[in-house]
Amino acid sequence: MNDFDVPSGIGFLIFQPAFGIIISGLTIIACIILGLPIRLIPRLYNWWSRKPLIVFVGVFIGLILLLLSLNSHFTETAKINVDGTEQTKEIPNSILVSTGWLLTAFCLLHFYPVPIIKWLKKKIWTKATTKTQAA
Repeated sequence: MNDFDVPSGIGFLIFQPAFGIIISGLTIIACIILGLPIRLIPRLYNWWSRKPLIVFVGVFIGLILLLLSLNSHFTETAKINVDGTEQTKEIPNSILVSTGWLLTAFCLLHFYPVPIIKWLKKKIWTKATTKTQAA
């Protein structure tokens, strides 16, 4: 049985990328709205930007949740109609997918590398100046 035909192939090539762009845009808008307190409250911004480990842990946990959603222990079964016959398919766990997706997007969108760059610059500068003073 061939699952590919021209109309479904064209739909796949046109609508899937459009759907991905729409979902990505909505995710960015939602994460910006959820992260407004970080951007608008200076004390919260300073705290968040001084603790980049939170971002790395959030991205790691989000990616783990996305991978777990594909695991056979966490997948869900969905009934679909194909040519008038009902079939069951294994699909990723929707709660794990949405939580992992939003957590990863939120943390990546609210990653402020400036304090890390300043810290690295200070470390490199300190190491370079101590070597030249020792010589």
